[in-house]
Amino acid sequence: MKNILLIFAAIFITLSSNGQEKQFHKVLEENSVTAFDKFIKRYPSSEFTEEVAFKRAALINTTDAFEAFISKFPKGDFTSRALDLLSILEFNKAEEINTVEGYQIFIKSYPLSALNDQAKQKIEKIDFDAAKEIGNTAAYQAYIEKYPEGYLRRDAEKYIEQKVFDLVKFSESQEDLEEYLLKHPKSYFKTEVEQRIIDIKKWRKAEKDGSRYAYAEYIRSLPQGNFIAKAKEQYEMTLWNESEKRDSPDLYREYIRNFPGGSHIAAANERLELKMWEEAKTKDWYSVYEDFIISFPNSLNAQEAKKRIKYLKSQKAEYSVDFPASVTGGDSPYGNVSSPFFAWNVTFYEKGDSIGYKVKGAGYYYDNKGDAYGTNGYQITTRELIIKPGGSEMYDTWFSGDRFRNGYIFMTFKGEDAGGHPINIQVKINCR
Repeated sequence: MKNILLIFAAIFITLSSNGQEKQFHKVLEENSVTAFDKFIKRYPSSEFTEEVAFKRAALINTTDAFEAFISKFPKGDFTSRALDLLSILEFNKAEEINTVEGYQIFIKSYPLSALNDQAKQKIEKIDFDAAKEIGNTAAYQAYIEKYPEGYLRRDAEKYIEQKVFDLVKFSESQEDLEEYLLKHPKSYFKTEVEQRIIDIKKWRKAEKDGSRYAYAEYIRSLPQGNFIAKAKEQYEMTLWNESEKRDSPDLYREYIRNFPGGSHIAAANERLELKMWEEAKTKDWYSVYEDFIISFPNSLNAQEAKKRIKYLKSQKAEYSVDFPASVTGGDSPYGNVSSPFFAWNVTFYEKGDSIGYKVKGAGYYYDNKGDAYGTNGYQITTRELIIKPGGSEMYDTWFSGDRFRNGYIFMTFKGEDAGGHPINIQVKINCR
């Protein structure tokens, strides 16, 4: 009889347990405070009661709810999780207040919270901001002493260094800046100070040289340099002085290009126009007149330039060339040049007496085997020869070497006349 009662009791407990588990899953699905309360009231001692109570507190998510849960289940399976969620709520409250006292109370109340390090950083940030508000070296130094390993220590040190740096950063003394680096070798501003020293060195070099080239080089190398205004001022002054002294079109162009709003821009344009017109009349070449018109389309001389271009293009240079059929190698007149010595020349003529022309030659010397020789393996080139109307121009040169006996010289002279008509002249001279 006793055994039968035990069996019935076991069956009852099992059925009861199964009923509680079904209710447990049901309230989890419903996930409401009302459902959780009904379960706790009906099954105050169930194995699921603590978890249901925790779910209830988490759903309400208030300090009172978590504290009530922890008070009822001080050593429960969900107590540590409740403490974590409670600490997050309290940390958020401390953040809203954002005072040293608020974070200190949090740390004291929740010594094992994972948010303690954040709370300590918040306290440090408040103290740092207070030093920043005061804004003097002593306040930042006090912060560093209080937080020797603080995460904002470098910012505080930077401020202190800034105060010292401010005393020298505008100095034009290289020596002052070098002394700063000796005293603060690991300064946050080390690179800036080093660049400043380079700036001063380059400026001193430009001032010592005093030429337009020196000031232009400073501007080119340090467009953001501390002496850029002085450099531009000196560059303009030296360039203009040299332009006036040499009366050079190239220098006037350099002034106009670099100082379009300069104090001498009107004079520079006036002088350049005059010089370019003089050059055009002297050279009397279609392309020079065209350059003048492009540069000064509104000049009083523009129409005359157009008329001259039209005339030059209507004419053709009457060119001819005179050169020997052969040259004979002789003794060298120079002690350091071997024999046979071949001297040769070509003379160009303009016989029409109306417009000139210009040519430039290129070619090779050929030895008796037909191999070509130039200057370091390249073609031999001549200077540009300009033949004026009715005039002549001679090109002469020499070479030496026994291998050139029975060889020859072959040169092509190409160019154009003053009206832009192409010229091509070939010259062959035998060597004996």
